[in-house]
Amino acid sequence: MRLKLSDPTIYSGTKRKFFWQIRDRNGEPPVLFSQVDLNQNIKLIQNHLENKRVFQVNYTADTVVRRKKAHVIIMLRPGHNTRLPLFIS
Repeated sequence: MRLKLSDPTIYSGTKRKFFWQIRDRNGEPPVLFSQVDLNQNIKLIQNHLENKRVFQVNYTADTVVRRKKAHVIIMLRPGHNTRLPLFIS
């Protein structure tokens, strides 16, 4: 399992060689905001909800950038659950 590191600069330095090795061998690099495709993420969420039989989902997506960090806020308003009738033959 790959570790998700909150701040890669914590483990820098020669005094912490053990943690440096853990970071470089097992850690994931940080995700850059320019690499995030918001439309693709929304399509994945919609697909997941459709697999759970939730249709007619209304959504709004917004990005908030503060200093060096960016956050993506996705608000979902799901429609009704669709239940399939049980057929006994």
